[in-house]
Amino acid sequence: MLSHRDKPAFRKILGDLVSGLRNSCDLSQTDLAQKVGVSQVTISRVENGKLVGWEIVERILHSLGLNEDDANCYYLYKKGKKIEDRLLVAQQRLPL
Repeated sequence: MLSHRDKPAFRKILGDLVSGLRNSCDLSQTDLAQKVGVSQVTISRVENGKLVGWEIVERILHSLGLNEDDANCYYLYKKGKKIEDRLLVAQQRLPL
């Protein structure tokens, strides 16, 4: 469980991460929605930092090759916090 996931700043950074990865994979919101099994509106809500169920966020992250720890590390990195060594592993998958 992520300690930051209910914070508006986390949702915004997570949305930016999802949008960036989706675009780098050359997927439309509709393409990603079909891959995850949700509506395009749900993808849009996530990318705009709106509240959606965490189970949906996990499915989106997994469909983009990420996990919850990756999202947490990305949030801490973007907030300028010191990050432990696990970020070195995550850097291969994250657009830092």
